[in-house]
Amino acid sequence: MTLWEIMIILAFIGGIWFWFDTIHIKDLAVRAGKQRCTEEGVIFLDDTVEITGVSLRRDTRGRLRFCRKYRFEFSSDGSQRYRGRMTVYGKWVEQVVLEPHRVIPDDVKKFKIF
Repeated sequence: MTLWEIMIILAFIGGIWFWFDTIHIKDLAVRAGKQRCTEEGVIFLDDTVEITGVSLRRDTRGRLRFCRKYRFEFSSDGSQRYRGRMTVYGKWVEQVVLEPHRVIPDDVKKFKIF
C-alpha cells in the first residue's frame, strides 16, 4: 500500500467518525433544546434542530474542539413560531438562547389547548 492510499483510507475513516459524532451531538442538542423550552414553559417545535455552523475553537484548556451552532423553533402560544439558538463545544452545550417571545400566564394556559 502506498502512502497516498493510506492517507485516503485515514481521511475516509475520519469522515465516518465525524459523521457519527455529528449525529450524536445533534441528539444532544435536541435534548438540550427540549429541556430549555420546558424550563421556560414553551413548546419545542418539530422535534429537531438545524445546524448553522461548524468550526474549530479552543476550549478553556487550550484544546481544539468542534464548535457547532444550531437553531430551532419554539412557540409560547401554539400559533406563532420563535427561534432559538445554541452553541455546543465538543460534547458540552455552552448556551441555549431563546429569542424574546410572548409569555402566557399560567392561569390562561389552563383554558387553552396546546
